[in-house]
Amino acid sequence: MTEKKLLEIIDRAAKEGWRGLDLSKNQLTSLPPELERLTNLKDLDLSNNQLTSVPPQLLNLTNLKEIYLSNNQLTTVPPELGKLTKLTGLHLSNNKINSLPADLGKLTNLRWLDLSKNNLVSLPVEIGWMPNLKILILIGNPLKSPLPELSGATWAVLAYLREQSKPRKQQWLSKLLLVGEGGVGKTSLLRALRGEKFIEGLETTHGIGVEKLILKHPKETGVTMELNTWDFGGQQIYHATHQFFLTNRALFVLVWDARHGWEAGKLYEWLDRIQAKAPESPVMIVAAHIDERDADIYH
Repeated sequence: MTEKKLLEIIDRAAKEGWRGLDLSKNQLTSLPPELERLTNLKDLDLSNNQLTSVPPQLLNLTNLKEIYLSNNQLTTVPPELGKLTKLTGLHLSNNKINSLPADLGKLTNLRWLDLSKNNLVSLPVEIGWMPNLKILILIGNPLKSPLPELSGATWAVLAYLREQSKPRKQQWLSKLLLVGEGGVGKTSLLRALRGEKFIEGLETTHGIGVEKLILKHPKETGVTMELNTWDFGGQQIYHATHQFFLTNRALFVLVWDARHGWEAGKLYEWLDRIQAKAPESPVMIVAAHIDERDADIYH
């Protein structure tokens, strides 16, 4: 479409008070300032053009209810778009949009938001509080937040975003796994960490014992840390099943009996298991009964 033809259409639309205008499929790269005259417009179709940015003239058309900008070359969305509060439909699919402004959440009457086939990796949490949004289309984006598996359900995405917007309280919570051969003192070590008395001849753990360990934070005053402790029975019969519980994001305590030496404790076998199943987790090696014999590990 030539510029002259476009101006003729806009002039006619302004004089006749058009409420809808279809300028799709015209290879437009920009719009003339005269577009601001179309104050009665409710529907504007600019899809399938070559626009690289949202035309600023649109931001003054405050009566718009539907804007079609799909299949263009947009990379950003201006925050000022949030001023078009009468919008009920915003179609931005198949562009190159990398991020969205928080002001988009001000579109409280929006019911349909199509963001499919863009470059979005996250959404502003403000979208989660849009009261009338019923359809949110996100397919074809490399999303990380909200989680991609939620993107097919509008209600799930909105709930996720609302939850993300709530104030966060820091928690000191972790997983502590005690491993090692049977009878080396894992349970006694755990009891000692809890401040409990030593019991001679304590029965060995069969299977897995799961409890909690509350510790004072070493630096933060008045702050406690909660460790979910997993005490693994070390008998050979349990080794095959324990491997399913060896996961990353946990602290491992590998216990061995110094009286019988590191070979009897099969330290390197245990370290190999941990490395195979949880290569990113830290490991502490603890020698029990060091009052009777020094801990000597071959390097």
